[in-house]
Amino acid sequence: MKNKIYKALSVILICILLIGCTTATDNSYATIDKSGYFIVGYDPDNYHTFGGYGLAIDIIKTAANRMELQAPISPVTNSTWQTHLTNKTIDVMLCASSSEDMQSVDLFYDSIVLVKSKDKARTKIGIIDSSACIDQKNKLSFDMPYEYIYYSDAKLLLNDLDIMIIDSAIMSEYDALTYNDLSNYDVDYLSQMPVNFVVSSQSNTFFSQLNGVLSQMVNDGTINRLKLEYIQSLNSGLVD
Repeated sequence: MKNKIYKALSVILICILLIGCTTATDNSYATIDKSGYFIVGYDPDNYHTFGGYGLAIDIIKTAANRMELQAPISPVTNSTWQTHLTNKTIDVMLCASSSEDMQSVDLFYDSIVLVKSKDKARTKIGIIDSSACIDQKNKLSFDMPYEYIYYSDAKLLLNDLDIMIIDSAIMSEYDALTYNDLSNYDVDYLSQMPVNFVVSSQSNTFFSQLNGVLSQMVNDGTINRLKLEYIQSLNSGLVD
């Protein structure tokens, strides 16, 4: 009799465990694959996704294309993106700081640089008004007095550098590379920062698929090609 009771209890326990495992099954990629798209959140004020444009967006859309999926973008504030990911109103967040319940991968690295005149003392330094550039400005020290002029438009900053309204500039390396002629300037690298994407830890299978495609894009040179195309688009004025 006892053996029958133990066997019955064992069967019940196994069923409970099987139900638990089934409930915990991660079908995030299957759900997205069936829908045909995943939603990408971006901060419209972030330097790398400003106004819905930028290299990070180009990369994630190229990855989606390889997965034969669409990737509509949705503006999300920097203070609410975690809630959107948890509630699945977005599937990916670009350019965000990860946390314990999130998974993050770096898409590429950008550098903050100081472009400075070789023949002129630094008295006026233009700076892109972003937290990354301002942080590097606060770490600098110069022997001579200087004045900072803040810019929201990299093209205007580069134009003022060209006509010598300012004699140095703190900006993203990608902005510096759009400058036609840096032969009269020295370029100092101040910092390197990752540009990443974040996915909820509840979406493991989707994260694995997306990360695998991005790894392929690194290995086959697609990421570098997209970088060059983005810089060329800045030079030609295709990106504002």
